[in-house]
Amino acid sequence: MSFGLQSWLGAAGGTGPDAPENALLPGLPGADGRLRAVIAAAADFEERAAARDDGRALFAPDPAEDRRGRAAAVEGWLRRAADDPGAAGVLLDHLARTGRPLGAGLRRVRLADPARLPAWAYPLAVFLRAQAAAPATGPGAITAGFRAAADALLPAGPGTVLGVEVTGRGRADVLGTLAGRLTEAADLTLRQEAPPANDRAREPGWDAAGGPDASTAGWLARLERLPALARLIGTLCGQWQEAYTELFARLAADRAGLVEQLWHGTDPGPLDAVHGDAGTRYARGRAVALLRFADGRGAVYKPKDLRHATAFLGLVERLNRELSLDLPLRTVLPRSDRGDDGLAASLHADGAGDYGWEELVPSRPCADRAGLARFHRRLGMTIRLVQLLEGRAPWADNLLADGEHPVLIGLECLLPPSVPAPVPRASGVPRASGASGVPVADPWPYTGELVEGYREMQAVLHRVRGELADPAGPLSGFRGIWVRSVRRSDRDGRTLLRDSTGPLALADGATRETVLAGALRGGPPEAVLAELDSHRTLDLPFFRSLTTSAAVFTADGREVPGPVRSTGWQRLRQRVAALDGFDLEAHVAALTGCADAARPGRGLPG
Repeated sequence: MSFGLQSWLGAAGGTGPDAPENALLPGLPGADGRLRAVIAAAADFEERAAARDDGRALFAPDPAEDRRGRAAAVEGWLRRAADDPGAAGVLLDHLARTGRPLGAGLRRVRLADPARLPAWAYPLAVFLRAQAAAPATGPGAITAGFRAAADALLPAGPGTVLGVEVTGRGRADVLGTLAGRLTEAADLTLRQEAPPANDRAREPGWDAAGGPDASTAGWLARLERLPALARLIGTLCGQWQEAYTELFARLAADRAGLVEQLWHGTDPGPLDAVHGDAGTRYARGRAVALLRFADGRGAVYKPKDLRHATAFLGLVERLNRELSLDLPLRTVLPRSDRGDDGLAASLHADGAGDYGWEELVPSRPCADRAGLARFHRRLGMTIRLVQLLEGRAPWADNLLADGEHPVLIGLECLLPPSVPAPVPRASGVPRASGASGVPVADPWPYTGELVEGYREMQAVLHRVRGELADPAGPLSGFRGIWVRSVRRSDRDGRTLLRDSTGPLALADGATRETVLAGALRGGPPEAVLAELDSHRTLDLPFFRSLTTSAAVFTADGREVPGPVRSTGWQRLRQRVAALDGFDLEAHVAALTGCADAARPGRGLPG
């Protein structure tokens, strides 16, 4: 849902052959030619590999290129990307077969037609136009410029965004999301520009001290030194604009249904607070957002298929009729731009049109020891249930304490495809936590309650195993739905992205490509090159699979071939059939060991 940045720039000055000299950056003599040179130097691997002299491609090979420099770039890329000559050969063959020979992807290029720019260059131009006209080096100038760019990119009317009423505070939160993304991308560069005598400027809060020039001229000079930073800025601005116009358009379209199904018939008023980027960014900068409205009620927006959540909560609803303590439930509303409420999501490998809304769960502390004991009994139940569903991600990171209720808020990593390891034993016992300043409790004093809950859930699963084995039973919601397939930890991905935004990596697009090549070690070429595609745009890689299929797909619907052994649904059916022989005592021993490893604990509420 692009706002049409190319049209916006055309209305503001035009970019065609008859446009004035400074159509992109008016008021700064010679700036357009300088910016076009930056854009050419910032071209990434795919853009360089596609360069042609036929007049149809955006870029063309640079005839002035030194071939020896390209050979050195190829050698450096292979050193980082491959463990040995054999692995290097596999990668080279795959790139050549897919029309992306390595040498072509690292060559120097120029704009084939100065009037035609790549898509990311238009939001870059908006960013530069929004910066201060005069030198700006005071405290907070960089962040103010980031917010000004966001304000220029976000379509708005009086007090609204695409028809959604938004308070000033809510709009400021939305703008702050882009400012945060840009700060991450430019952080290492701007720290180096901080005055050497000002130690504070080299800390994470460097902008409060001032120093780097936040004007249009200052940024253009900076991007001439580090052209790859230009592509990062343009990419982030374009992604953010698309993702947030999409969010507001969906909120406007779904508002009546949310009032009825999520807010019990009462409209909560204007959007008053937005906590954006509340989860992993993927699929061109999309991420979970927590929304609060004027009357205090809220909603969670998730730009993904949410049938995994409805399947889990439907199972919990059935099991609650057997358990001594209820596990928490919440409202989840799958939606789709296709208008089918996500029901046809399994038919589409590209998940861009699927999204949904969830009830916003509060984070509240337990009031006393009795509440903590019940929390940990429920936690033991949850651990056994997630184990049955083969949760493979670090799901404790997605655990929220709502009083005495442990709430799993991220459920997409259940039933992953083709995991050859044996069924995991219970592990990963998290701590119960509450609001800031409220004491927290380590789980080890509640080992007894954890074990009791774990045993109780196993007993209930065994008691209803006939229903669980029924193809139309309470597990049927998991059949044929999309789940996430995790190849590497998000932490590793964030480390790589951080490395690829340092000044040494931003000399040009080919240099950053060489830094990113370090991510390619391990796995089939199709998978690691798909990871690289995500890293180029500052996304974390996101793979998904249907629970009934061995195939794995990228977020944009490309299949990633690779060895498979079984599907998540097959293994779930096998585990249900094996409930009679489940080695409960061995798993209880593992759970007890995990709880004991949490020592030393803190004091408990009295």
